[in-house]
Amino acid sequence: MAQSTELKIGDLITAYDAGIWRVIEIKKRFFETEADIPSLLKDTKKVGDEYNSLVFYEKVCDAKGNQPHKRIIKQCDSSYCRPAEEYIKEQEEILNKFKNIIKNERNKK
Repeated sequence: MAQSTELKIGDLITAYDAGIWRVIEIKKRFFETEADIPSLLKDTKKVGDEYNSLVFYEKVCDAKGNQPHKRIIKQCDSSYCRPAEEYIKEQEEILNKFKNIIKNERNKK
């Protein structure tokens, strides 16, 4: 997954919510109290340290490529975000595997 330092306003991404999204805002986050720091990170993090940014994004299209009729804005932790190009490449590879399986199955007949 992409880290917030790699993301910038205007980037097309996939995120926690299905579809393709455009980054519209990135809010840095910092541990404000000891209670904010997860127990697994207590030895390496301290109050004031930065952690994953909060990414705000607007829908470009749904998972089937349909564009929305109205503006839809969502947000999630940056750890769920990655460039849309990576997702598309991964989906193309999966589709090609399916095509090869179908082709091989047809050749068995």
